[in-house]
Amino acid sequence: MLNRIKPAVVSLLLAGATVTALANETLYQSALEYQRQGDERAAVIELKNLLSENPEHAQGRLLLGELYLKRGDLQGADKELRRARQLNAESPRLPLLQARVQLLQGQAEAVQQHLLTLVFEQPELEAERLLLLGHSYQAMRQLAQAEATYQAAEALLPSGEINLSLARLALLQRQPDEAIRRSRAELSNPESTDSAYSAQLLLGQIQLQLGDPAGARKWFEALLVEQPKHLAAQLGQTRALLQQRELELARRQVDELLSLAPGLPDAQQISAALYLQAGELEKARDILDPLSQRFDRHPEVGYLTGYTHLQLGNLSQAENLLSRNLTRHPQHRATRLALVRYYIAQQRFDQAQSALAPLLDDDQIPPQVYSLAGALSLQRGDTEAATGYFRQAMQAGDERRAGRPLAISEILSGELDAGISRLEGIVAQGGKADLQTDSLLVRAYLKADNPDKARQLLQQRIETDQNRASYQLLAAILEIQLSNFPAADQLLNQLHREQPEHLGALLGLAQLARFQQQPDKALDYYRQAQALAPADPRPTKGLIELALQRQQPEQAIELADDFYQRQRSQEAAKLYLALLNRLQRQDRIAELLPSIRTRFPNEPAFALIAIKQQVADGKLDSARVQLEQLVDNQPDYLPAQLRLLQLLLTLEQPEAVLARSDRFIDRLRRDSLTLMYRGDALRLLRRPDEATQHYRQAYDSRPSPLLAARLSRAIALKDRERAVAFLDHHLQRFPRDQAGMLFQAELLQRGKPGDAVSAYERLLTLNPDHIVALNNLAWVYQQIGDSRALETAERAYQLAPNQPAIGDTLGWILLEQQPQKALPLLEQAAAALPNPTVQYHYAAALAKTGQREKAIALLESLMQYQFDDKAEATELLKSLKS
Repeated sequence: MLNRIKPAVVSLLLAGATVTALANETLYQSALEYQRQGDERAAVIELKNLLSENPEHAQGRLLLGELYLKRGDLQGADKELRRARQLNAESPRLPLLQARVQLLQGQAEAVQQHLLTLVFEQPELEAERLLLLGHSYQAMRQLAQAEATYQAAEALLPSGEINLSLARLALLQRQPDEAIRRSRAELSNPESTDSAYSAQLLLGQIQLQLGDPAGARKWFEALLVEQPKHLAAQLGQTRALLQQRELELARRQVDELLSLAPGLPDAQQISAALYLQAGELEKARDILDPLSQRFDRHPEVGYLTGYTHLQLGNLSQAENLLSRNLTRHPQHRATRLALVRYYIAQQRFDQAQSALAPLLDDDQIPPQVYSLAGALSLQRGDTEAATGYFRQAMQAGDERRAGRPLAISEILSGELDAGISRLEGIVAQGGKADLQTDSLLVRAYLKADNPDKARQLLQQRIETDQNRASYQLLAAILEIQLSNFPAADQLLNQLHREQPEHLGALLGLAQLARFQQQPDKALDYYRQAQALAPADPRPTKGLIELALQRQQPEQAIELADDFYQRQRSQEAAKLYLALLNRLQRQDRIAELLPSIRTRFPNEPAFALIAIKQQVADGKLDSARVQLEQLVDNQPDYLPAQLRLLQLLLTLEQPEAVLARSDRFIDRLRRDSLTLMYRGDALRLLRRPDEATQHYRQAYDSRPSPLLAARLSRAIALKDRERAVAFLDHHLQRFPRDQAGMLFQAELLQRGKPGDAVSAYERLLTLNPDHIVALNNLAWVYQQIGDSRALETAERAYQLAPNQPAIGDTLGWILLEQQPQKALPLLEQAAAALPNPTVQYHYAAALAKTGQREKAIALLESLMQYQFDDKAEATELLKSLKS
């Protein structure tokens, strides 16, 4: 039998349902009334009570979502509006409210795509759609479309919100006067006090962007007089305090805000920024990590979170966070700039260029973007482009950041006078001393061969600046560079007396003692420095060099091992491995390297050392495969790229050298050593003119003795006199380049023996025991009849008795007067060297000592060759036969 509900019970149930519905409606109407009165907190309480009783009250969900949106609780607003949509809430504004939430969450592209599909018949809703569409264009930096859309909304139904949106857009377009004009027009808007309040808020924000936090605070404070609980004004005031570096006051204010609204995202964001400013990175991270999870699409939160991890050294996590933020918000300039700076620091210059390019394509390029582009160009070695960017930054008003690097790029690009003049201007305008600028100016004066101006500047700083010690050290370094050791000694000792624990003074005194051949004194200073700064590698490096100088390699290894065991750092590992490689302790490297690579798996330098081990073991093909993998994984790592080119040349694959270097990124392709290896490849391919051109580009890019050797030999193939002239110029720049001096002397030896004598004698003044120079000078003396030939040849032979070429020279000089003494020397040389000239000398000795038949046989065998002394050999053969 079916259970039946009695009519009386049914009546009671219906009555209860009616009472509940009435109660729900009362709560809803009460919330609306609180909203109209501006008491949003009370409205929210009423709505929560309503929804606890009736979770499916669609209009209640809608109104709560709208209130959450107004209060800045985007997560709550998003949740309630989605639920209202699922419950079919009756409101044509629902999609517009959701669009507002998405815009604040950084989803401008999704908003734009959705709003373009909508059209409203009611003017007020269509105007709001156009307004929000304009916001999406503005968020995506499509400023022209934003302006046109805002103007269409204004033409349809003017409002304070549209007018203020146009004001904000004008500010973005660098039209602050227009932004202020539109904002002021709303101050006296009789139709809406909300517009007046928004105008006051915007005027404060304009002053913040114009760099006038004091002016901004006046507007925020005026608004807070009218609306003491206005959160946006309170936040603006806190940001102004942050700009004014009134960090304690800003901290108190943001803490007060968070006590009133603990989950307020903007206040949490400012709190994290304050911790960042104060260097309390962990506290900033503890706020931002959960905040970024709540608002994972909020551009500013994403940026600050990534930047904080960057400062903490969590590089991989920071790069992921910043890259994701940039992918979601391509127009977020701060994120893009942070990534560019990170890529530059990591020497990933192609990625830096790619990240920076959109900012350089903007209609309005901020000066700091020009400065960053200049810094990137300077790192890539393109000083001409760097100079252009820095000048544009200066013109745009970024003199503080661009002045010094512009001077550097001018100096590097050859505009020395302009660079010095600019640095002098920076020094004069600065008012107080700036060590970095002064250091640059000192180097520029030296480059301009004007050390007296450098001394004058440093002496003035020593006498007047509070940072006296740094300038004393810089002055001592200057005197060491100028080989004025007594002056350097006086400066360093004075600094050491004033500050006995000054690390720079101790290291400088140690270095000076080494220059002055005082190893015991240097040892004492290095030990003091090591005790003072045990984690600093410089004292250990100095002690290692002293041990090697004293022929104590085991002690040097012990020092490097001790430093590595104490520090366990990449730098300590590199120092240890470099020493072992220098001492050719390949077995110890092989033993140590696996543990180092395990400890530092992402450091390419250690992978490269392992590959070098394979090359040393003759496993060239395997080394090539691993090198190619390394350079493909680390395309910016220059040492691996250069080692690969070197290996390809060893394997006699010049075409592969050209093909591989053609694929290099711009910076590597322009590197001087890349150009040199390409020149070597072209020389092997018998393309001498192109090889010379590459050597010239390499030398002009970064002059060095190594590149001078390549270039001078390439020039000499066609024009010896041009090669001599080039070496004259080079040796003025590198007066201690012994290889350059030797080759110049050899070039002069053929046509200008007198000049060759002077060149060899200059080299021997620099290095009295230079064996090749002694040997060649003896030969030239013999040619010109100088009696010093024999004693010079004997000195060379005493230094290198086992070198056949040296014995050949001495034997040839002895042959005329002492043929019996010359014969064994020339016989040994001929046995070791198949060179036709050396063989002719031995044949002449045989003839001179009466061994006619042996001399004739040897001379006849030489007639098939072309050599310098062939005419003399032919004449001797004729005379012996006749």
